[in-house]
Amino acid sequence: MTKRDKPAMSEEEFEKAIKELAQKEFATGKRDDAAYRKLCMQHGETVSPDRKAIYESSMRKTGGKMNAACMFWDNNGNKTLSYNPESRNWKAISTEEEFARARVFTSIYNDELARLKKEYGENAKGTRATLNARGAVIEINNIELYQGGNCMGVDSILGGNFSVQTKDFTKRTTSGATDVNQTQGLSESEKLENFKKEIWKEIDSMSWGSNISVQITNSAFEKMMVDKEFKNKMMNIIREDAHGSNMMCGGTLINIDENGYKGYNTDMMGLLREVRSYGVELDGQDIIILGAGGAAKAVAYMCMSNGAGHVYILNRTVAKAQAIADHMNDFFGNQSITAMSIQDYHKLPEKKYIVFQSTSKGLYPHSDEVVIEDPAFYKLISVGIDLIYKPFCTGFMSLCRQAGAKSYNGLKMLLYQGIIAYELWNDITVDEETADEIYRKLLKKTRDNIVLTGFMGSGKTTVGKLLSERYGYTFIDTDQYIEEKCGCTIAELFSKKGESYFRQLETDTLKELNASLTHAVLSTGGGLPLREENAAELATLGTVIYLQITPEEVISRLSGDNTRPLLSGDDPEQKVRDLLTYRIPLYERVADLTIPATGQSPEYIAVEIISRM
Repeated sequence: MTKRDKPAMSEEEFEKAIKELAQKEFATGKRDDAAYRKLCMQHGETVSPDRKAIYESSMRKTGGKMNAACMFWDNNGNKTLSYNPESRNWKAISTEEEFARARVFTSIYNDELARLKKEYGENAKGTRATLNARGAVIEINNIELYQGGNCMGVDSILGGNFSVQTKDFTKRTTSGATDVNQTQGLSESEKLENFKKEIWKEIDSMSWGSNISVQITNSAFEKMMVDKEFKNKMMNIIREDAHGSNMMCGGTLINIDENGYKGYNTDMMGLLREVRSYGVELDGQDIIILGAGGAAKAVAYMCMSNGAGHVYILNRTVAKAQAIADHMNDFFGNQSITAMSIQDYHKLPEKKYIVFQSTSKGLYPHSDEVVIEDPAFYKLISVGIDLIYKPFCTGFMSLCRQAGAKSYNGLKMLLYQGIIAYELWNDITVDEETADEIYRKLLKKTRDNIVLTGFMGSGKTTVGKLLSERYGYTFIDTDQYIEEKCGCTIAELFSKKGESYFRQLETDTLKELNASLTHAVLSTGGGLPLREENAAELATLGTVIYLQITPEEVISRLSGDNTRPLLSGDDPEQKVRDLLTYRIPLYERVADLTIPATGQSPEYIAVEIISRM
């Protein structure tokens, strides 16, 4: 995919073409994957950098002989390509703009499909399972990039091979059918249907307790995991429901042992582990679930399995909520689940609830969207859990916190369901220390913040502004943030309140920012990393970069600067040396990356950081 001088169509023409495709597929009841992919690619070309030119240029510069890991950027600062010398593979990297545009495409398509279903009813041809809502797809240089779902690569962080190769099920990036010749001239949907038949044949012919070994493309695997027919068929081979798989909610894993095949609902197990990690118990608690999709079903089953009091499922379409309520009430033999219209939230009994937000509202880039806007609703909440993990802080979570409730996102659910699957497939246990380490890595990756630390005069503010311009991130200077909040300078705070008071303000500010900050460059005060609790906050806030500087350079840069409280009085040069001697180990302790700043311009330092991120 290359950048064009002008898009293939106007925005109005794109919207019309996307809707027409949805209408065609609805009328026939069949997907046209080739047409969908082509239109999606054309739509994405309006923001895509010219990766082909970047690739060709890089190969010319190196003479085609690459011997080190490399990263390439376009003129706008977008990471576009990476090279792995071990595998000798190039990887195209989608920008946030591309992902956002792909989501726009998908949203238009899915909204039109939803409109048609509502207008023509549930018995219309296009309501068949083959027309499930699509995920956003971008194809670049023959590489498919899917945006959506919970694919964060927990397996790669663990260093294992979970969900890639198991005892019972092998997923390889190969042809979608065993016989490549069988796939020629077939559409993607036809290839998938043929491949599913191969799986049924294997299952029907195998002796009990035998392993299943098949080949499947990544894209086909993802499509099959949302196919109800596939899931129902797989459920027929399960002899034991180990943990909620009979509900077919969320992500179901099928594993084998000496007793036959077992089903595990890993999404539900992961969510339960997340909830407990925050000290939240469900036993006897009243619950509200927003939404009535597969995730809501998993949440409802989890709550009822763990002794919840009463569960209210609120959804725009009451019938969907009622279907889950009827299923669960029948399964558990009581009437503890009530279905309601989302518009009737004001009819809920006046009490405190644990609320699970299971809809797509608030998903990046529409971070501020919420299902219910009324602040009065959020006063009913004691704990709010949003299953979305990007952005780090959704609109739902913000409204919960404004009402005085605790709120959490779904990142730990993502982590724990991955760990649980990994444990089940590999018959091992991942200790909590390892899980915490992975979680911190996921936090950094998800939040995408850059935090600059270092001694006064190291260039944190100047470099931070350059980075914020390069990435299009918000820039925050903690000292300036505190000054604006208090209405006086740092020097005045030191003079009137003392250093201890100021250090507490730094800690409070850091905790406040850590609660919601994403896609930002943060320049911290020189003494901020000194406190142990500040170091803990920095560990989850983002990538921490230490700008390393010598005492001589500090003295040279700050000569004549009378605004620094710690340099006032006699012999400031000795103060600098003493302070640096004490602080350097503390800076190094919190740093993910150390960049020498002595004798370097802010522009050079910024480029060095970008090249090593």
